[in-house]
Amino acid sequence: MENSKNKINRILKSIPLLRGITDQDANIIASYLEPVSYPADTNIIQEGSTGQSMFLIVNGSVRVTRGSEDDEVLIGNLYSGSFFGEFSLIDSMPRSANVISNEDVDIFQLTKSNFEKILEKDPHFSSLFYKNCLTETFYRFRNTVANFSFSQHT
Repeated sequence: MENSKNKINRILKSIPLLRGITDQDANIIASYLEPVSYPADTNIIQEGSTGQSMFLIVNGSVRVTRGSEDDEVLIGNLYSGSFFGEFSLIDSMPRSANVISNEDVDIFQLTKSNFEKILEKDPHFSSLFYKNCLTETFYRFRNTVANFSFSQHT
């Protein structure tokens, strides 16, 4: 079974905004992670709330929904090894969805303030992170344009 440090580093390296980080970068980020546990059916993120943290799921699963309890739409489920809320490290925009624990879940949280400390300490990592932000933004923008164009022709 994978030890906790390796699992956390693997999750960190799978995040598109952290693509290309070194083991040393991952270890530095991991030193700022805060463990949090939630019982089943706990609202971890509320749609519309201000984002101040991203999360790594270590054990358990969560569901991602949009809307209120009366008119809730399931977007999907995330399992151990997944992450969510990463864009809140960049901006303070309202959360785009709810995230609710399906079962007891163990999560590591990285706050925006702690992440900013990491960026300030390491200019090379900071440059890599913002390059990845631009790449991911352009990728999503191009997909949006392609999907919009396709929808106009159907």
